[in-house]
Amino acid sequence: MLDLSVFRITVEDDPAYAATPGKTGTFGIASITLRDQIVLRARSSEHSGFVLEWMAADPTVLIGTRQARITIYSTARSFIARTLRDRFGRRIDPDQITDGEIRTTILALTDVLERHPEKIAGGTRLDQVAEVRAAVDAAADALDAAQRGYYAREWTILVYQGGDNSLSDVLEADIEEMKRAGPPAGTAVIIQNEDRALGTRRMLLKAGSTIELGRKSDVNAADPSVLADFISWGHRAFPARRIALIIASHGTGWRPASVRSALISDDTSAAMMDIPVLKTAIGYGITVPGGVRPLAFLGFDACLMGMLEVAAELQGVTKVLAFSQANEPAPGWEYERLFKALSSSAAQTDGIAFGKAVANAYRDAYESPPLAGLYSGTLSVIDMEKLPGLITRFGAWATAIRADLPLNLAGLKGARDALENAPDNLTGAERYLVQAFEHPDQRDLRDLVANLRTTFPNANIQADNMTYYINTSLPVPVTVRFGTRYRRATGLSVAFPAEGEYAGYLGPNGKLPYASLALSQATEWDELLAAMNASGYTALVDGRNLFVKLSWSGASDLDLYIGEPDPAAPADSQRMIWHTPSAGAQTPNGRFGPDSATSGLREESWTAATKLLPGVYHIAALNRSGGTAVPSFRISTLATSTTIVGDSLPAGGRFPAARVSASMSAVTIEPILPAPPSDEE
Repeated sequence: MLDLSVFRITVEDDPAYAATPGKTGTFGIASITLRDQIVLRARSSEHSGFVLEWMAADPTVLIGTRQARITIYSTARSFIARTLRDRFGRRIDPDQITDGEIRTTILALTDVLERHPEKIAGGTRLDQVAEVRAAVDAAADALDAAQRGYYAREWTILVYQGGDNSLSDVLEADIEEMKRAGPPAGTAVIIQNEDRALGTRRMLLKAGSTIELGRKSDVNAADPSVLADFISWGHRAFPARRIALIIASHGTGWRPASVRSALISDDTSAAMMDIPVLKTAIGYGITVPGGVRPLAFLGFDACLMGMLEVAAELQGVTKVLAFSQANEPAPGWEYERLFKALSSSAAQTDGIAFGKAVANAYRDAYESPPLAGLYSGTLSVIDMEKLPGLITRFGAWATAIRADLPLNLAGLKGARDALENAPDNLTGAERYLVQAFEHPDQRDLRDLVANLRTTFPNANIQADNMTYYINTSLPVPVTVRFGTRYRRATGLSVAFPAEGEYAGYLGPNGKLPYASLALSQATEWDELLAAMNASGYTALVDGRNLFVKLSWSGASDLDLYIGEPDPAAPADSQRMIWHTPSAGAQTPNGRFGPDSATSGLREESWTAATKLLPGVYHIAALNRSGGTAVPSFRISTLATSTTIVGDSLPAGGRFPAARVSASMSAVTIEPILPAPPSDEE
């Protein structure tokens, strides 16, 4: 008689529950939490590929005592039901799958177990043997075509929050907004939040609360395997007709995970994630039996992600993409309004409708009290099915420009560096003639095309083809903006760097260079940028732990302003680009701490990146609202610390505190002294 005690019984995605059967195969598992599906796996300790299964599912909930009989027949039904779930989001009770529907799978299983056990001898799991896989996939495809089973929900919304950084409090506030709204109708909302103090939590959203599904410590949110596991687990544990993923953290567009930029940054692990790694992580997460199941919607609650380079890199992993060309305002997305908007049946029809609800809710939140008039921002939705046509036309335009480049290189650089008349010296990068964003090398694609028409008339046929495609095929079907900035933003940016930014395109520290991106591989744009910067680039210098902290007393709301060198003219101390935490956490050369209006603290800070653009950095404070306040600055480097205290600053008043000069040899701090009294008194 076969000794069945060599098998170990486990529960899918829940290692806390396990059992070892007796010699006759009888086993019991302790009471487990309520759920609407369960998969039991019996794995042989002698042959690791020999894995049998049993599955149960109920559209309401599995409750009470269940008898599980694990056989080759239960295994065939479980394999097919799991595949239907993972590939299509449909749930079916395996007992409803008929003997005729499992016949081919049974034949494939018995052929392996009785005639070709060598196919699992090397550890290949039984459901991964090619003949078994083909039979299971065909059966699941037939069930889906016949619309067998049911959708447990229309959408599963996975929210991945990388908060082990300066956004920790903002992301916790986002969770509170979600609680107030509750999950949108017909959805499950699953949140994975990493917080330096609380660890990494997985939570199921309920109206007014969350249910904690698990917690771990010392998790690196920037580790692609962590994100991949969250996505694949979400597919299995909460299957739906469509899957959405929202990633909330810092963001700086296409840039590599280097010392100057990041997506999903994890300060404790000193780790970041770049876009190709993100694609790999999502790709593993959406890999299902027999292939991949792309996300129906991918959204970035992060700054500066709205680039053609980012969209090109993420082809194949999502049907719809939503992101911001600009820095997001400090509060980010407003989830209470968003989730209420997503409850609309119109918002749930497909990824484009879902994205439209996201974009409109984002805009409406900042055009309504109490945020009305305080911030500027953008959000756009990309139809990824239409993206290849746009890339093809963009590539033809870039080729036409490059063919004429030797005669017109000066004009190209001039279009890049030209400024509009902007009398406000606190104006940011949008003062460029071609619409720019907080990182000035990111320019609006359509505005760039329009401004280069006179510079490169020989490329105007290709420019017109691209513009016509954008207008008629709608690769960017939804774009919104609010506030007084970004007036010429149209939904997609593209890299257009000056010499002060080009060092980051060459792959510092061996990281990803711009030329390796999918857009660069598909077009000649990277060669054009290289020609523009062929005369050299400005080498970055040691930031030496440059840190600026502004604090004050009283009920006023002060804003810290950092004026960074203009990368088009870093040697010109009067040509600068101003940044403030209320307009977004990221700057080209550093990162702000929380905005005081969000944190409730009477302080704001800025930490320089390890590597800085050389030049003069200006430091100032602005009393945004409230009564009179006295600003106090602490400006420190690795070796020095300087304290600067200003006079009483009335509402609307500005206090220029210091200039910091960064060079290859040193970082020096120069307080700005008040003007001497006039002799005419």
